[in-house]
Amino acid sequence: MLEIKKMLVPTDLSDRANEVTAYAGELAKLLQCEVSLLTVYTPAESLENNVHPAAEIALSYIEEQAKQRGLSVREYLEADIRKELAQISQKYFDGKATIHVQPGKPFVEICRLAREGAFDLIVMGTHGRTGLSHVLIGSVAEHVVRKAPCSVYVVKPKDFKFELP
Repeated sequence: MLEIKKMLVPTDLSDRANEVTAYAGELAKLLQCEVSLLTVYTPAESLENNVHPAAEIALSYIEEQAKQRGLSVREYLEADIRKELAQISQKYFDGKATIHVQPGKPFVEICRLAREGAFDLIVMGTHGRTGLSHVLIGSVAEHVVRKAPCSVYVVKPKDFKFELP
């Protein structure tokens, strides 16, 4: 039987991702394996180039919060993400999950860490997009399945509805 020693659980910290981490927590207990949590975020420089008003407002807020704490925007973002991942680790992995926070493109960074960390399994979710939204937005999970150096277990949304192609 294939032995799973190291599991990587990428999360975007959304409510949907919470379902996936709960699932991964149960699976990790059954497999008795090491777990690493990963969140990949968009670098602040990318937000600066975004002309959408919501991105400008978000960046202004983040810059102000970082300034108040004497941190760079990157330090502020990473500290905030690490805090959330620590709570997830405590809730689902008895505080034993290793935490990784990385700027960049999600599928690239997930595959890079999976390779560099010699992970045996990636457990991640999918938003279950279909049709035009899938074509336009794409799927991080789909890219990871194609490019990852290890097996990938994709957890579908609870409300996923199967439709024949």
